[in-house]
Amino acid sequence: MHNSNGWFQTKLESLHNTEDKADLELRTLDNRRSALQTEVANLKTDRDNLNEKLAATLSQADRLAAKYKDAARKAAQGEHYHHDVDEIRKQL
Repeated sequence: MHNSNGWFQTKLESLHNTEDKADLELRTLDNRRSALQTEVANLKTDRDNLNEKLAATLSQADRLAAKYKDAARKAAQGEHYHHDVDEIRKQL
């Protein structure tokens, strides 16, 4: 009977060791999950900031395109006026 008590004691210690190991692995996984959640939150913030910068850049590009179009229109109109002036000079 003493042998069986020793076997149960050894088995119980083995189970406690397995439980401790599982608890440690669980804490490690929980810590890693927390770190990943923080990383995901940071990446989402970075994504949002980049989307804001992209929207601002696109808006600026649209404004510059409109200014370019207006300048090109004015340049064409100026060329037309120069042509008209040259024609008037020829007639004089």
